[in-house]
Amino acid sequence: MAKADASDAGSFSGAMFTSDRLNELHIKDHVLFILELDSPSYNAWRTYFTLVFRSYHLIEHVDGSIDIRDMKGDDEWLAVDTCIVKWLFLTILRGLFDMVNCHDPSAHVLWTRLCDLFLDNQLQRRVFFQGEFFTMQQNDLTIDEYCTKLKVLSDELRNGGIVIDDSVLLTNLLCGLHPDL
Repeated sequence: MAKADASDAGSFSGAMFTSDRLNELHIKDHVLFILELDSPSYNAWRTYFTLVFRSYHLIEHVDGSIDIRDMKGDDEWLAVDTCIVKWLFLTILRGLFDMVNCHDPSAHVLWTRLCDLFLDNQLQRRVFFQGEFFTMQQNDLTIDEYCTKLKVLSDELRNGGIVIDDSVLLTNLLCGLHPDL
């Protein structure tokens, strides 16, 4: 991968976009989910953010490969990091904000806290999603909404180590269909 020209990206070598350009980016146009603690939105939220980080060459801000203490003299790198922190805060609910916020957070610290919050509670999340998956009813949902919700719950369970095979998915789908169908 070619490094950015210093005139394009400020003083840090891996950047492809300046903080000014990134601050103009409307993150909610790229990350289509608001992260909630009790919702199966984490996987999709994380996927969208990972795509943004890779697209804009920002992964070093969240993966821990660069220590923010080594960048204290690089105002542009710090401005980009602050922009990422702002993006993360704009895409989580207030309760999560209160749980992960800290004094002067870096993108890496905040990203890690959010990921840990969802991945460290795997057993609780598995039990929650399993209960929701196996009791899911179509009710007033359209067939598309119902199928999509079952698929999302199935994906969340897979991420938690429980694989829902196609026969179980189909059986559960049929059992939860509205009686008129």
